[in-house]
Amino acid sequence: MKRFTAGLLTAAMSVSLLAGCGGNDSGTQSSGSGGSEAAGGTEASAGSEEAGAINFDEEPYEVVIENLTLGTDMPDLEMVEEAVNEITLPEINCTVKLLNIHIADHVTRLSLMAAGGEKIDIVTTGRTYSYPSMVSDGLLLPLDDLLEERGQGVMEKAADVIEACRIGDSIYSIPGPIHSYDGNGMIYNKEMAEEYGIEIPETITVEDVEEIAAKLKEANPDMYLLTKGTGEQDMMITLFYPNIVAFGVNAIYGAMDESDPELKVFNLFKTDEYREYLYKNREWYENGWVPQDSMVSGVNTRDVFTTQQSFCEFGTVSPIQMGVLSPSYDFELGMATMHEPETSTSGVQENGWGISINCERPDKAMDFLNLLYTNADVANLLSYGIEGVHYEKVSDRIIKYPEGVNAGNVGYSKVFSTFGDTLQIYQFEPVTEEAIDECIEISANADKSPILGFSFDPQPVSTQVSNVTNAIAEYLPGLIVGIYEKDEIDAQLDKMNEALDAAGMEDIIAEHQRQLDEWLAQQ
Repeated sequence: MKRFTAGLLTAAMSVSLLAGCGGNDSGTQSSGSGGSEAAGGTEASAGSEEAGAINFDEEPYEVVIENLTLGTDMPDLEMVEEAVNEITLPEINCTVKLLNIHIADHVTRLSLMAAGGEKIDIVTTGRTYSYPSMVSDGLLLPLDDLLEERGQGVMEKAADVIEACRIGDSIYSIPGPIHSYDGNGMIYNKEMAEEYGIEIPETITVEDVEEIAAKLKEANPDMYLLTKGTGEQDMMITLFYPNIVAFGVNAIYGAMDESDPELKVFNLFKTDEYREYLYKNREWYENGWVPQDSMVSGVNTRDVFTTQQSFCEFGTVSPIQMGVLSPSYDFELGMATMHEPETSTSGVQENGWGISINCERPDKAMDFLNLLYTNADVANLLSYGIEGVHYEKVSDRIIKYPEGVNAGNVGYSKVFSTFGDTLQIYQFEPVTEEAIDECIEISANADKSPILGFSFDPQPVSTQVSNVTNAIAEYLPGLIVGIYEKDEIDAQLDKMNEALDAAGMEDIIAEHQRQLDEWLAQQ
């Protein structure tokens, strides 16, 4: 399956926040072997006589880590931090502080923190803020020297996929899902399906989804199939056309049909498929399957699903995904697959970890990341909290909530952030030991994207990217939500394409194609 490279099946964010995409003149991208990387290399040996050594004579450094949440209160956060610090202090002479940020605020907060010089060391990459854009905007330090000097454990774990995080000459992120594959499908409220007598097969099509939506509306006219938030971010196109991969948030860097042997980049919004897709959005809107107030409600897609105001959402499905998501909900989940699994660049880049441009000690940040991927105790503490308080073990790799504890009252939980090696961390019931092994097998045998490892560097066309982002922000939300009649869709889409042409969309596509052709020639 193919999907947008910025984690499209997530909570909505404002695409206008990327208006400065690529416009930062800090030179992070172009100075990959200079300024920032040199600084990182210098800091890597700060306070120690030998690069890579831990200096226990200096004061411990506090590593501040972004933790993406849904805004839920975590009264036991400090308790978990203290438990982590009991390991990190003697191991790498640092302490850890988690900075909880609502996923809907992710882009805004990172941009403001970078501009204001606010302390943050480790940030999530590629979730609602595309990884290439974060690099182009100058938010991330290059990691090559740091990985070589202090990240041997990470490099060993992520050896098969880390090159997918290379942009230009440098790597700026460590993959979160180092055993990565994309298997897209529907995540739904299983209890609601049973209540309304809706049977959902293990493998579904778009036609099946529409049939489910009709049955749901008949059973409960006030229930929505799903919500598109406020429509700033497109989420569904690749469910309808699985061969299409769109680059960047809302295809700002163009799109591709991976079944095309020539691998040509094109403007997604000028295709017949996209126009038909918008017609389908209008049908869903008219049928009442999606909220008609999405443009003004300000709701977050995940929040609506969590509070059981919608039936489903679409995202990654796998044998262990149920255990990953279940702790965040007060109801039982179900999953149905729509497309065959594939290992793609976007899948590797989503939910990664980068070191912030504001990091005072990149060496200590890398020390922590290396420990995170090699120490199962640290990874499990950050993923699930403390055994006996926030979870209890069912078997070697399976856990559940203790009696009296659930997703609504647990004192600590992680929602979106991916801590450590998936094979080292526990999984919540109903995941089984067999499901974990199945996931490992699927990952090993998943088809590989023909452009796995390629990342577009938007820096050469940063001005055009900024202009295109603004043009899309002006026209796309209403089209995606479905507020326009069919003839109005045609008019609005034509206006948007005229604006995109004027903004330099074709320049972006030409540069993208040039970089891709150059990369393909080197394979």
